[in-house]
Amino acid sequence: MRRHWSVIIFVALVGGSLALQLRGAWQDSPTRDEPSHIVDGLAYWQLGSFEFNYPHPPLAKLLPGLSAFIQGARIDEASQAWLTQDTEAVNAQVLYTGRSGDEIQRLIFWSRIPMLLFPLGLYVMVFMWGRRRFGNIPALMAVTLLAFDPSHVGHGPLVNTDVPVMTAILATIIALDAYLRQPNRRRLFNLAAMLAIALLIKFSTLFLIPIVGVLIAIQRWRTHQPKLWPSLLRDGALVGLVVLGAMVVVYRADGILPHRGPLPAWTLNIAGREITPPLAAYARGLAYNINHNADGHRTIFRGQVITDGRWSYFPVALLTKTPLVTLGLWIAALAIGIWAYTRRRLSDPIAVLTWVLPPLIYSLTAISSNLNLGIRHIFPLLPFLALAVAWAAHRVKQLWRLVAAALSASLIVTVLMAYPNTIAYFNAAAGGSSQGTKWFIDSNTDWGQDAWRVRDYLRTIGATNLRSVPTAITLFGTTPRSVLTEVSTRVPADDQIIDTSEQLGRVIISDSLLHAPDRPYTWLLAISRDLRPERIGSTVTVFHFE
Repeated sequence: MRRHWSVIIFVALVGGSLALQLRGAWQDSPTRDEPSHIVDGLAYWQLGSFEFNYPHPPLAKLLPGLSAFIQGARIDEASQAWLTQDTEAVNAQVLYTGRSGDEIQRLIFWSRIPMLLFPLGLYVMVFMWGRRRFGNIPALMAVTLLAFDPSHVGHGPLVNTDVPVMTAILATIIALDAYLRQPNRRRLFNLAAMLAIALLIKFSTLFLIPIVGVLIAIQRWRTHQPKLWPSLLRDGALVGLVVLGAMVVVYRADGILPHRGPLPAWTLNIAGREITPPLAAYARGLAYNINHNADGHRTIFRGQVITDGRWSYFPVALLTKTPLVTLGLWIAALAIGIWAYTRRRLSDPIAVLTWVLPPLIYSLTAISSNLNLGIRHIFPLLPFLALAVAWAAHRVKQLWRLVAAALSASLIVTVLMAYPNTIAYFNAAAGGSSQGTKWFIDSNTDWGQDAWRVRDYLRTIGATNLRSVPTAITLFGTTPRSVLTEVSTRVPADDQIIDTSEQLGRVIISDSLLHAPDRPYTWLLAISRDLRPERIGSTVTVFHFE
């Protein structure tokens, strides 16, 4: 028992975190992007199609799609919505139409269950690699920093690419580190496989390709390996074959075999001829993301609507949505790293580059991007920062290591206090979660996760009360109002209100719609200042006018 104490604690930590995420998978309603991911995965199994949600590669969506397929969800491939790839209409037909709120909740819940494999794999990798390099206590600290980060707990079970990609990037870097320490064919193949998985989860992982190539080249050059360029070309060809082979399999030889799907195959115009390239679907998604980044994306940051990127967006997201204890440990790790560097106590420069270069490049890419889409888009930084804290704890005296471990353990209290409203978590320095909309109105605060809580609130009121008191509901997200209650109307906008003194009854509205500077609900804000509203979850306000 004494020999395995660290494993026992690890299992307890992981079990606790996954239990919170499992409960969140049931309690949180479908977030904005989830229906498209689920339906795309379903289309893969039912129709052999992977273009419904082509801006994201299909790999992370396959198991949720299979789960939805097993539950009986089906796409009507003859419908006009599917033939025209009308995203909202297809999502509604597949997931919502003909189902009660309880049935939709069960469908979404079971579709989310496979996603928990990604945080589980992440925790196992961090613990095993951290324990091998830094010892038991630092490794457990790193796991705690990840497993009980409120934003991570909130997003962990969601059918999206944000947690899968952080797992895949870490797996690729661990495989790269192992190969650089002891190069052999087996480790090179493992590296290629991890890289392929990352590339098939999200296009943003393309930055790994030059990092892998450059670090291998530097290591070969430093060790004076003979025939440097031939060996690099040979190994690069092996990695390329593995990656391309994986893509051909996952994309079902798209561009090689006849195209399947309602949309025409993606083509390139070469010398006046339309050519369908191999892996055309992957190329289409990549082209979309390049154009999307160039065009920008609408979000609300510090009260302003922006469509182009702000360099300060992601730093502010980290500073406001990360627990203060975690921020303090990051700063301490940075200080210890600078101290070690200035005293030349970093003995392996290649290892330092392997673990510093990927998060650095990813950070610079995110900051310079026009896509400011929430802290979830910089989740890949979190495992590296957690392992940096583990490295720093390994280098300090035992007393300070125990102090740092105790601080890490306090995150469990933090996440329990925030739960179940972890998606909208903000630290105390930022004013807490109730002040989140002053910083961001996007997936950092309201992603449509509170619809089931609104439904449960309406059930406690009762049908008789709902019929006697006019109720208007407008929520952000994809959940239809009809599955919450049949006795409601939409909240009228400014141009629909004739007399604000009319009997309004009860108004239920998402904060992201109420407080957004370009949304037409100023009438509601104006007449509700003297009211004491109720709160549902962390993102919905109830005004009583009756």
